[in-house]
Amino acid sequence: MDASLYKDLVISRGLGHRYCISPPQSSKPILLFCRGFPSTSHDWRHIVPRSNDKDYGVLALDMLRYGGTDKPTDPAAYLPSLISKDIGDVLDAQKCEKVIAVGHDW
Repeated sequence: MDASLYKDLVISRGLGHRYCISPPQSSKPILLFCRGFPSTSHDWRHIVPRSNDKDYGVLALDMLRYGGTDKPTDPAAYLPSLISKDIGDVLDAQKCEKVIAVGHDW
């Protein structure tokens, strides 16, 4: 993925998140790509250009503890409800209104 598409954002709980964003070229939604252990947004590099070619927007996250996103040492930072809010903060900051989530984990 093009390095110029990456952004860094400090979300409401003070943690830094890194992600790749490419807005849609039509009224189509953003495809939100999330990877779990042990991966980063880079793993979506083959599907992102194909999604853009179909006019979808793309937001590929480095999830908490991976890639360029912060890596808190307190296990309480990884509660699913907090991670969900983090994702919402990123989507709100990018003004993403229509989103289709795509995820993968071991």
